[in-house]
Amino acid sequence: MMLKDFMASDKATNVMKNVPAMPYIKATKLRAVMNPNHCYFHQVQCQMHLAGVSHALFYVLDTCVTSICLEVERNESYNATIASAVQFCKNHFLPHLLELSNTGASSSST
Repeated sequence: MMLKDFMASDKATNVMKNVPAMPYIKATKLRAVMNPNHCYFHQVQCQMHLAGVSHALFYVLDTCVTSICLEVERNESYNATIASAVQFCKNHFLPHLLELSNTGASSSST
């Protein structure tokens, strides 16, 4: 069953009732979407950008409640966030890793 067919079915009504209990998903009037304020949203967007894909499926299996599958579209404005994250890593993590690498190399040669 395709997502659009599912959302038009009676099962969608039950899912929409359960959406508020899931912090990574938020309900709009017509459908459920990923919550852009949750870390899963950022994880999925980063993975999509790194993989170079424009769409992904986010599947949640909550055995106590239900399961839901959302189609997620790549957010092109997320490029700026990724660029900031890369710059942060270059400025903060990479120098520290290089320092650790050099410290380890010099201590093993003595």
